[in-house]
Amino acid sequence: MLASYSSFRHITYYCTLFIIINLLQIISGYFSGRLYTKLQMNMGYSFNRDMIQHMQRVSLRYLKTKDAAYLSQRINNDTNNLVIFCIGVVQNVIINLLTLLFPLMILYQYNASISWAVAGMVLLYFISYRLTRQPLYGVNLKFQEAQSAFFSRLNEQLKMAKFIKLQAIAETFINRLQSSFDHLLSAALRRQKISYLFTSLDGMIATLMQIGLFFIGGYAVIQDDLTIGQFTVVSTYFSMLLSAVRYFFGLGKTVQESRAAYSRIKELQELPEQVWGDKTIEKISTITVSDLSFGYEGKQIFTRYNLEFIKGNLYAIVGYNGSGKSTLINLLMGIYTGEFEGEIFYNHIPLQQLNLPLVLRNQMGIAEQEPSLLAASLAYNLTLDEQMHISRDNIEELSAILELQDFFSQLPQGLDSQVNTTTDNLSGGEKQKIAIMRSLLKDPDVLILDEPTSAMDYKSQKEFINYLYKIKMRKLLL
Repeated sequence: MLASYSSFRHITYYCTLFIIINLLQIISGYFSGRLYTKLQMNMGYSFNRDMIQHMQRVSLRYLKTKDAAYLSQRINNDTNNLVIFCIGVVQNVIINLLTLLFPLMILYQYNASISWAVAGMVLLYFISYRLTRQPLYGVNLKFQEAQSAFFSRLNEQLKMAKFIKLQAIAETFINRLQSSFDHLLSAALRRQKISYLFTSLDGMIATLMQIGLFFIGGYAVIQDDLTIGQFTVVSTYFSMLLSAVRYFFGLGKTVQESRAAYSRIKELQELPEQVWGDKTIEKISTITVSDLSFGYEGKQIFTRYNLEFIKGNLYAIVGYNGSGKSTLINLLMGIYTGEFEGEIFYNHIPLQQLNLPLVLRNQMGIAEQEPSLLAASLAYNLTLDEQMHISRDNIEELSAILELQDFFSQLPQGLDSQVNTTTDNLSGGEKQKIAIMRSLLKDPDVLILDEPTSAMDYKSQKEFINYLYKIKMRKLLL
C-alpha cells in the first residue's frame, strides 16, 4: 500500500485504526480478565464443594485410612487444575485453530510447497506427542501424588506441635518431613526430565520448520517465484502458523498433566457413597438391633448380636476397652450403614430405609467424650445453626446443672465469645460440658452420652444424673 498510495491520509487512517484496536483490546482484556476470574473461582469452588459433599457420604472406614490434609490438598489442587485447563481450552483452542487454518490457506496461495512442508512437520509433531504422552502422564501422576503426601507431612509438623514438644521428638518429625521431601524431589526430577525431552522435541521440530521455510522460500525467491516482499509476508504468516502448531503441541503436555489430576479425582468420585432411604419418623420410641454382625481390619466385633432400647429408659453400655462400645454407638448412628450384616430398626423401620441425615439432625443428639468444637462463637457451637434461637431459661438451667455459670460469667462477650481454632482457650472438661449442653439444647428423642460424668465432681454428677432421670420418660437415653 505504501508503494501504491501517495497520500499521507492513508497512513493516518491505519494509525487511527491501530489505536482504536489497541484501546478495544485493553478494554476487552479487563472484562475478559474479570470473567476469567469469576469463572475460575466459581467453578473451582463448585467442584471442590461437590467433591467434599461426596467424600462426606463415603464410608468412614476409607476416610480413616487417609490423612485429612492429604485429601484436602489432593481435591483442591486437582479440581483447580482441571478447571483452569477447561477454561484455557475454551479460551484458546478456537483462536489457535483459526490461526492455524487461515495462514495455511494463505501460504498455499503463495507457495504450495511450503504448505505441504508445514503439513509434514505437523505430522512429525503428532508422532512426537504420541511417543511421549504416556511418560508425561506417568511422571505427572507420581509427582502430584508425592506433592499431596508431602503436604500431609508438612501439615503434620504444625498439627502435632504440642505432641512433638511434649515428647521432645522435633528431630524425628523433621526426618519424616525430609523423607517425604526426598520422595517429592525425586518425582519432580523425573517429571522435569520427561518435560525437558518434550520441550526439546518441540524446539527441534520448530527449528526444522524454520529451516524448511528458508530453503523452500529462498529457492522460490531465487527462481523469481516469490518476491522479497512476498517472502516477508510468507514469513509473517508462517510464524503465526508455527505459533498455533506449537500451542497444540504444548496443549498435549497440559492434557497429560490434567489427565493425571482427572485420574486422581475420578478415583475419589468412584468411591461408593452410603445410601439412605426417604422415610422419616415423627418420634423415636424404640431402637432394635437384630442379628447384628460387624467387623473391620480382620477383627470381628459383633456376631449375631441382639439388643433393644425403649423410650423412657436410661441405659448404660459397659465393657472393657476394645469391646465395641463406641462401634455399637457408631452403628446405631448410621456411620456404617450398608457395611454390616443383620438389621438395625428405628420404630421397626430398617435403618437403611430412613432419611438418616434428617433423623440425626432433628431427633438424635450425641455428646462424645472428646467432642469437636468449631472456630466460631460459643453460641454457634451450642446450636450449630446461626438461625437457631437459644432459650435463656434453658441455658441458665443447664449451666447450673453442668456447673458452667462461672465459666459463662467470665466470658468477655458472653455466648458471642469466640472459640479459637485449636480450642486451647477451653479446658477438656469445659469442652465436654459444652458438647453435653449442645445435645440437651437440641431436645432430641434419643440422647447418647459417652462417659458424660468423667469431667464432673461428685456433686455435679449427682445433679446431672438426677436431671437425666427427670427427662428420661420422654426420651431414650444411652
